[in-house]
Amino acid sequence: MAGVILVLSVLILGGVIATIGDRLGTKVGKARLSLMGMRPRKTAVAITILTGGVISATTLGILFATNSQLRTGVFELESIQEKARKARLELEETQAERRRAEQERDQARQEQIAAQQRLETTRKVLAESLTKQQQTQAQLTTVGERAERLRSEAERLQQEQQILMQQRDQVARQIVQRNRDIADRDRDIAQQEAQLNRQKSQLSDQNSRLSRQGEAIARQGGEIRERDAQLSQRNAQIAERDAQIAAQRNIVAAGESKVRSLEETQARLDEEIRLREEGLLLLRAGNVALTRREVLAMQVVRVLSPDATQNVILPLLQAANRRALEAVRPGAGDDLQIIQITQSQVERLREQIQDGQDYVVQILSAGNYVRGEDRVIVFTNVVPNKVIFPKGELIASINVDLPGENSQTLQDRLDLVLEQTRFRARQAGIVSESMVVGDASLATAVRFYNQLNTYEGSFTLQAITSTPAYTIGPLRIDLVAIRDGQVVLSTGQEALA
Repeated sequence: MAGVILVLSVLILGGVIATIGDRLGTKVGKARLSLMGMRPRKTAVAITILTGGVISATTLGILFATNSQLRTGVFELESIQEKARKARLELEETQAERRRAEQERDQARQEQIAAQQRLETTRKVLAESLTKQQQTQAQLTTVGERAERLRSEAERLQQEQQILMQQRDQVARQIVQRNRDIADRDRDIAQQEAQLNRQKSQLSDQNSRLSRQGEAIARQGGEIRERDAQLSQRNAQIAERDAQIAAQRNIVAAGESKVRSLEETQARLDEEIRLREEGLLLLRAGNVALTRREVLAMQVVRVLSPDATQNVILPLLQAANRRALEAVRPGAGDDLQIIQITQSQVERLREQIQDGQDYVVQILSAGNYVRGEDRVIVFTNVVPNKVIFPKGELIASINVDLPGENSQTLQDRLDLVLEQTRFRARQAGIVSESMVVGDASLATAVRFYNQLNTYEGSFTLQAITSTPAYTIGPLRIDLVAIRDGQVVLSTGQEALA
C-alpha cells in the first residue's frame, strides 16, 4: 500500500511541476524575457529543460529518501554483485567440503569399530591405573602414620637426651666444685708446708698432723675417683642414648625418603592418567591416525665406522615414512615423502651412534595427526641397548585372597600385576610396549589362571623376568604364585603343590 501511495505521489508531483514549468515557459515566451543574455525562445527552452530536471531530481529524491533498497541497488549494486559471486564460490567450496566430509564420515564410521575396541582397552587400563592410585594413596597414608609415630619417638628420645645432658652438666659442675676443693686443700697444704719451714722446732707434731691430713686427702681422692667413674658411666649412657636417637633419626629419614618416593610415583601415575585421558578425548574426537610420541620405526644399530651412519639412518627414515603414509595417507605411493625431520637432528643422531656401541634408535611422531595430513613432523630418540633387568629380577608383586569362587577378583589382580610390570618396565627404560608371559602361549596363561583359581587362601602374585631384559625389549616374565614363602604355581613350570 505504501508503494502505491508513493507512486501516486510522484505522479501527482511530477504533473504539478510539469504544469508549473509549462505555464512558466509560456509566460516567459509571451513576455519575451531574456535570461543570461539568451534569446527569448532559447530562454523558454532553458526554463522547460530546467523544469524537467527539477521533475527528475524531485522524483529520484523522493524515491531515494523513501526506499533504502533502491538506494542500495543504485549505489552498491556492483559491490553486492561481487559479494554474491564470492558467496556462490564459497557455497560451491562448502558443498565440495561437505561431500569430502561425508566421505571422511563414512571412513570414520568404518574405523569407529576398531577405535571402540581401543577405547575399551584404554578405559580398562585407566580404571586399573585409578585402582593403583588408590592403593598408592593408602600406602602413603600408612607411611605417613608410621613417620608420625617415628617423629613422636624421636621427640621423646630428644627429651630424654636433654634430661641426660642436664644430669651430665650437673655432674660436671660437681667435678668443678671438687676440683676447687682440691685446689683449696692444695693451698692449705702449701700453707702448712710454709708453717713447717717456719716452725722447725715443732717438726714432730707437725709431721703427725700432716700424716692425718694426708690420710684425709687420700680418702677425698678415692671419693673423687669414684665420682669420676660415675661420670664416665653417665657419659656412656648419654652416648648410648645419642646412638639410639641417631638410629631413630635414620629410620625417620628412611620413612620420609619412602614418602617422597611414593609421592613421586603418585605424580607419575597422575601424569600417566592425564595422558591417557587426553588419548581418550582424541579417540572420541574423531579419526586420529597418529598419536603424539607414537613409534614409527625402531631398530637396534651398531655403527663400526662413521662413514656407515648414512646406511643405518636412511632405512630407518624410509621405514618411518612408510608407516606414516599407511596411517595418514593410505593408498598413496611409497615414493611420497611425508615425514619431516631437521638436518640438525640427523647430524646429532649420527654423532650419538658412531662410537661402535649398541643403540636403540626410535623415530617418533611429534604430535597428533589425522587422516589426510600432508606432513608428519618426527624426532629421534637414542638410548643404549643394555640389560635393564637380569634374569630372575622381581618386577611387580601384589597380594590376593582366593576364596575359590570369585574369579573376577583374581582376573583383576592378574591384570593389575601385569599393568604394574608394564609401568615398571617403562620407568626403567624399556622402549618396547610388548610383554611375553611364560612361553608366549595362550594355553599356558589360561592353565595358570585355571589352576590358581582352584586354590583358597592368601597368595602373593609376582612377575619375575624369565630372561635378561634389554632396552629394546620385549620384556619376558613368568607369573609366580607364592604362599608361606613357597612357590605354588608358575607359568614357567607345573604346579608345585
